Amino acid sequence: MGLHPRGATTVSPSEFGLWRENGVAFVPRGGGDVPNPTVRSSRRPRADGQAGADTGYWGDTVTGPFLAFGLDTDGLRSPGKTATEISLANVTAMLHELLTGTPPGDPPEIQDPPKDQDPPRDPPCDNTSPLGPLAPLPLRVRFLPLGSARRPPARARLEGNCRLLLLGWRSLQELTPELGQLAAPGATLLVELPTFAPTLRQPQLDAFRAQATALAGASGFEPWGGPGEPLACARFRRRPQP
Repeated sequence: MGLHPRGATTVSPSEFGLWRENGVAFVPRGGGDVPNPTVRSSRRPRADGQAGADTGYWGDTVTGPFLAFGLDTDGLRSPGKTATEISLANVTAMLHELLTGTPPGDPPEIQDPPKDQDPPRDPPCDNTSPLGPLAPLPLRVRFLPLGSARRPPARARLEGNCRLLLLGWRSLQELTPELGQLAAPGATLLVELPTFAPTLRQPQLDAFRAQATALAGASGFEPWGGPGEPLACARFRRRPQP
């Protein structure tokens, strides 16, 4: 299976094949045995770059939802050995952080103070105090139709307000200077890579990353590497204005 050498070691051939042929993922969930025809496609890129006429679940969901969340975990203890178990743990952790504003973890250990010291007092806290529990920043997710950044109404409404932009790998043509105008100062841009598309070979993957880097640079972004860079996407950040 070609996915394992690329880093998808938790995905078994059986669950990948089930998604590829029928659109079924996370079988333990309710209704998991029912295919989802809304993402079914009869076109996909061939190795020569031309569109093929093979029916399946391709596009931005080419490898199934378990690959988006189930490759790795930030936790110190592995939540499981399968992509389904890791996905459940990662999505739960993400929802916890959105709700509380803090990453999940074990509660801190409470130690008794020395006998010659007074017990510590709880610091004053309110919604404005840096010592108090702050609510997470308001979060709004927008799914923009193709070409939205080039339309004046959408650009005027969102210009400079997007802190995170995410592009699927089949939407690379949307990475334009107009899209860059939607980014807030210091914004992050994530471009999905076709790392786990089994029909593509390494030279094609390298060419895709190079093209994404060039388009991002022309749109006002610079590469943002460093530790923890994900396998399935290229990460950029908004270039500081001179």
